[in-house]
Amino acid sequence: LVGFVRCLYVTDKTHYSYDRKLITGSAGGIGSVFFCVKESYLKTNTILHELGHCLGLYHIDSPDLSVDGYNIQTGDKICDTPKASGLENQVNLDCKYTGTHPYLEEEKKILTCNIMSYVYHKCRNCFTGGQIDKIRWTIHESGDLRNTIVEGFNKEIL
Repeated sequence: LVGFVRCLYVTDKTHYSYDRKLITGSAGGIGSVFFCVKESYLKTNTILHELGHCLGLYHIDSPDLSVDGYNIQTGDKICDTPKASGLENQVNLDCKYTGTHPYLEEEKKILTCNIMSYVYHKCRNCFTGGQIDKIRWTIHESGDLRNTIVEGFNKEIL
């Protein structure tokens, strides 16, 4: 993966940015089989973020039609993340929530540290239990993923 640093960024979808200088990585979609990361971001958690997409995760501030976000039908489709939008402008360099929505402290923690958000890279360092459950479910439901993981464990480590 480290040698793979160039990729074609698809810009014909409405959820992709047309300003490529803002893109640090890209996955082929939710549940995709590939992702790529710009070379200058290989030592950041962008790899985890894009891998999260491959393993079934959406951005935590995906458009959400629900009242509070705690559901599997809309938004990020994870039942333990609150509804959010525009987080990139509501979390400061100290990884503190500065927005005006009256979130509980635990909700602020989820929103400011979540790997699947658009906050500062240094702030993104957590998944919720629901996100981990979704990753496990995605692996369980994919024979290809299960085989890849098993084969990886069976290889001799140098």
